[in-house]
Parts: sequence; C-alpha cells; structure tokens
Amino acid sequence: KLAESQFSVVYFHAPNRCQTCRKIEKFAHEALAPEIEASKLAWQTADFTASDNASLVDQFKVYTSTVVLVEVQDGDVVRWKKLDGVWDHTKQQADFTAYVNQAWSEFKAS
Repeated sequence: KLAESQFSVVYFHAPNRCQTCRKIEKFAHEALAPEIEASKLAWQTADFTASDNASLVDQFKVYTSTVVLVEVQDGDVVRWKKLDGVWDHTKQQADFTAYVNQAWSEFKAS
C-alpha cells in the first residue's frame, strides 16, 4: 500500500539484496533525504516478489530492484516514473544523487 501523501518514492527490492541493491537504496534515500525530512516526499520500501505488492509491481512494471516516483491523488496513482537509470549510476554517489534529484525535480514540476 502506498503512503497517503501526494508524492512517494518507493524502493522495490527482493528478499535477498546484493551489495549494489543495498547501495541503490542507501544512495536514493540519502539523495532525497531533505525532501523526505521536509515531508514533501514519503519514503517506502517494498519487496517486489511479495504477493501483497503484486498490483504495484504490475502497474509500475517492476522486475528488479529499482526506485519509483509516484504521485497519488484521492488514494489513486495518477502518474509514476520508474528510475531505471539507478543501475547506471552506482559507481559514484554524486552521479547517482544528481540523477535522482534531476528526476525528482522534473517529476514534481510536471
């Protein structure tokens, strides 16, 4: 179940997480921490293999660990953006942060 706030970021993961998967979660949370702490963005994690999350996994087309930005209005998802590029930015945290922050800036502005 998604948070009731207008904007959420969901980190989808499997039960067993590799080092890169853990890095994606850590980097994403740290990149968005100011927005999370200011209550402008709700942080959530979800196991993409769990049956409880199947509808979100299908809706967001999740097949591996990833980050998804979501906008909810009146309890319904109105739009979302899956950040597939997180896997391409794990070598340097600064690059990862820039990628995630750019995606978030564009998402909340549109």
